[in-house]
Amino acid sequence: MPSGFQATFASLMPALVAGIQCAQVLGRGRLFHAMDIAMLDYRHKAGNEGKKYTGFFHLYICAFLTMLPVKQKDHRMTKLIGISGSLRKASFNKALLNAALPLAPQGVTFTTGTIEGIPLYNADVEREGVPEAVQVLKDQIATADGVILFTPEYNNSIPGVFKNAIDWVSSSMTGAPNVFAGRAFALAGTSPGPFGTLLSQNAWLPVMRTLGADLWSGKRLMLPKAGSLFDKEGNLVDEDAKGRLKAFVEAFADYVARKTA
Repeated sequence: MPSGFQATFASLMPALVAGIQCAQVLGRGRLFHAMDIAMLDYRHKAGNEGKKYTGFFHLYICAFLTMLPVKQKDHRMTKLIGISGSLRKASFNKALLNAALPLAPQGVTFTTGTIEGIPLYNADVEREGVPEAVQVLKDQIATADGVILFTPEYNNSIPGVFKNAIDWVSSSMTGAPNVFAGRAFALAGTSPGPFGTLLSQNAWLPVMRTLGADLWSGKRLMLPKAGSLFDKEGNLVDEDAKGRLKAFVEAFADYVARKTA
């Protein structure tokens, strides 16, 4: 084998190895451009004998890389779900959730889950079969990238109906996977009082920690004096509250999108 061929092969082999490693990430167009520059640089530095073989290797490497699959960028939408912890039709927190839905940024879908129809937790009932309302909510959480709990505050703590729903969804008695583990969760709420569900949200912290949820703490949304924030139809009309809600949803959506990228 001619010495020039061996020298050229040895000099260009790193380019081939790098091409194999990077073709799927960079895309062929950018990679070929970089290799063209490398080839021109080598031809400039190589001796007369080595220059004879650079064209051959250039064609060989390019042909090889053409056969490699290029990784396509994932354009999957980020999925958020919001759950209100109240059963009341005119619930402030249900209204807050409805106001949040259209605030999801581009590239994010934001839908609702419900705790309606979920019975009081009973292990005997679970052994006979998970109630449909429980399974629906569990499936919604399992397919979501991030979940926002819109929690009321009853007697300075978590509403019983909301905690009951989470107890059902998190139960693993039947061997079902933990849909909370590692999933991004956020807490939000509004109340007629001056503290805006502060104590309720604090009460959720050990629950989320026990379930292994990834509880986002980038922002907290606690809106007090709920009676003055909504009109009679349940529309959020307070401009400051709208701005805080929008910033909260956008920040959480951004966190979830980066976490699942």
